[in-house]
Amino acid sequence: MLDIDGISLVKFSATWCAPCKVVAKTIDKIKTEFTDVKFQEIDVDDNPILAKDYKIRSVTTVILLKNGEEVTRLIGSVKIDALRKALRDVLKDRAA
Repeated sequence: MLDIDGISLVKFSATWCAPCKVVAKTIDKIKTEFTDVKFQEIDVDDNPILAKDYKIRSVTTVILLKNGEEVTRLIGSVKIDALRKALRDVLKDRAA
């Protein structure tokens, strides 16, 4: 179950996925920069219904949610700068 209140970064991944581990390290590096964001991880093998609900076609998929609504989707080996920009954009939109 996802916590969808406010702004959330949800990483859909799998234990067997090597790029997912790289993205996990990237996310760990920026967590302290974005204290207003809830960071969540969903294993697609353990949560196939949730993965289907969010139309996950490949891992790693990172979705940014604002009050439960998808605002950004990043697929694959997400670079740290792209992730920071996406988070800043969502937070900026929240302030507007």
